[in-house]
Amino acid sequence: MMPEMDGYAFCQAIKTDPELDFIPVILLTAKASAESKIEGLEEGADDYLTKPFNIRELEARIHNLIASRQRLKSRFSQDAAPATSLLSSHTTSSADETFAARSARRSRRTLRKRP
Repeated sequence: MMPEMDGYAFCQAIKTDPELDFIPVILLTAKASAESKIEGLEEGADDYLTKPFNIRELEARIHNLIASRQRLKSRFSQDAAPATSLLSSHTTSSADETFAARSARRSRRTLRKRP
């Protein structure tokens, strides 16, 4: 048992903090019921292991989480370059700008009229 908060609260604190929410969390607990497992996963845990646990299983789960994050990072860093070049090569015409300005004015007027 942790002294100031339980693992669920700790997980929620990490997963709701934009500075920390990318950190993988594996809950390692004696709470083995399906209800407890679901609660932990709903709090944002990336994985859930119950005691007693096999150290090789924990290592495999850690390895898989890290590998998955690395694949995501690699995929999105490769995909970002084409998207950026598409955005930078797109030009807007004066008709597009006029349309956007007119739409923004109408939206602001509509929002002001609402109670």
